[in-house]
Order: sequence, then structure tokens, then C-alpha cells
Amino acid sequence: MSLEKIANKLRPDQAEVSAAWNMFDSISHIIETNFGKKALLVGSVGKGTFIKDDKDLDIFVLFSPDTPREKLEKEGLEIGKAIFSHYNAPYEVAYAEHPYTSGIVEGYSVEIVPCFDIESPSSLLSAVDRTPFHLSYVLENMNESQKDDVRLLKRFLKAQKLYGADARAQGFSGYLCELLILYYSSFRNLIANAVTWEKKTVVPLVNSEKEFDDPLVLVDPVDPARNVASAVRATTYARFILACRTYEFTKSDKMFIPAKKGYSAISGGRLLAVELTSPVIEDTFFAQARKYLDYIVSECERHGFSIYQSGLFRKGILLDVEIGTLPPMERRWPTHIFIPKRKGV
Repeated sequence: MSLEKIANKLRPDQAEVSAAWNMFDSISHIIETNFGKKALLVGSVGKGTFIKDDKDLDIFVLFSPDTPREKLEKEGLEIGKAIFSHYNAPYEVAYAEHPYTSGIVEGYSVEIVPCFDIESPSSLLSAVDRTPFHLSYVLENMNESQKDDVRLLKRFLKAQKLYGADARAQGFSGYLCELLILYYSSFRNLIANAVTWEKKTVVPLVNSEKEFDDPLVLVDPVDPARNVASAVRATTYARFILACRTYEFTKSDKMFIPAKKGYSAISGGRLLAVELTSPVIEDTFFAQARKYLDYIVSECERHGFSIYQSGLFRKGILLDVEIGTLPPMERRWPTHIFIPKRKGV
């Protein structure tokens, strides 16, 4: 199947687009009428880069820059809770730089996030204040054809389990996908270039005086002091290059098909699962669990247990260990041999 045919399957039809915007209009009307605040639809729906059947609505509630941080957080939560209560929908309080509400409304995954309505990215009061400017940048610079390319890239990354900039995935964010397509013009051209990437790649969309140590660097055109690809860890970066090389060689449609949920057998000696329980939110859990996993792998190898592969899942860690029991004896070769000097005859 050609990339054009795959893109056609990923592109939402006008009815789906209209339904998403109608849902936003309904929510934003409540916010404006009951709380006197303007709401903005950001994220992939706002930019027109979302994949068919992906029902995520990222709604930002704009507060005056002179609003005290405590008041923004308190009223932001009140607005979010009121929205979900209006639709009799379940929700939870999540945390980024400040708390926000997240839940399901009529089949849509909805986030209600408060932010400061600043005039320029140079006047940031919180990290989320950049997001409206990200929206404007993409809408002003991306054509309709490139939106199809973004959808191709997102599906490609999701199929390879490389999508998402959260602590769990440590991969490519939606905004990073959009900027990569803006710089390389198309999905095809991105793949053709990515196969040549080496240990570190700097994508020069814009310049920055700041130096970044990350394996992939793409400076945020909205905030030149920030690397949009900072969440992409070295293993994710390497797996992306490998996936690009594989696709360039095979042109296989299967590389756009997400694997079934669950965990396949890794390779093979003894598969161990360690369940971790913690009341913290998911991002914090995965950040802490990854440090614990690194420690466990290091200690296993230090004591002679070879680890084929390791990974995280929602409730713990997985280890694929070469052998589960060490032999009672181990042959060790001396690093040097001492031969005493003979006395004279």
C-alpha cells in the first residue's frame, strides 16, 4: 500500500472533525458563560493533525497574567470539576507544573488545563504557557499535505512504541512530530534523512545559543532555550533510526500497524516480573521506577546475572535473565602469576 493510501486511512473525515469541534464549543461555552474565561483548543485537534478515531481534546483555560498562581490553580481545578460534573463524567486531578483535570466526556478524552494568557513566549509564567504559541506556529507554517505527513509519522511511531514524551514513553511528542515534518517537508524526506543520523543529531529548524547534550536536538521556535526533543532518551532515538532503516529497506505497511496490547516473549532465559505499588501519579511512578530498574539491572550484572532485556509496565518492571541460578563453582583465571625466585644452587 502506498503512503498516500495509508494517509487516507489515517485522515479523519469532515464529520469527525466537526463533531470534535462541536464538543469543544459546548465545553468552551460553559467555561465562558459560567466563569467568564476564554478557552482554547490546542493539541492535535486544534492543529488539525490528529489521527482518525483519536478523540483527545486538550482545552486550555486562559487566565490574566496578573492572576496569582494559587488562584489560577484553585479556579482552574474548579472549572475542570464543574465541566465534568455538568456532563456527569468521571475525572481525575493530574499534575504537570500545576494541577489540572482529566477525564472522559461523551467518548472524548478531555483535559482542562489552566494557563496564563501572555502576549509573548518571552513572558512565560509557567511551562504550559508555551502551548498556545505552539498552536499558532504550526497553524501558520504547516500546509494540509504536511498534516497528512504528521499523521503518518505519529502512526509510524505509535506502531514502534516510540510515541509520547511522558516519563513512561520517553519518546516523540506530537509537537516534535509536527516540527520534524515542517523541517524535512514530508514523511518520506524525514525517513531518508533519519537513516543517516548518528550518535547525536541537531535538526536546525532554528538556532539557539544554548548547548544541549541530548541525542536528538530540535530547538523550539517558540522558546529557543528549550529542546523539544529533550524527552527522547538514547534508546528511543536509536530504535527510531533502526525503524527508519528497516522501513527504508522493506517499505512494509506492517510498520504502521500497532502491535496488539500485551507483552511478547523477549528472548529467553527466565522472565521475571517485579510488582511495584505506589500512590503517586503515573509520570512520577515511571520516573522513579526507571531509576529503580537501572539499579536492579546494574546489581544483577555486578553479581553475575546477565540481563537480555528489561522494561517497565504500569505496575512494575520486567527482566529477561539469561539464567536464574548461578553454578556452585566458577572458573576464574588469575590476572598474573607469581613465580618466586629460586635461591642459588
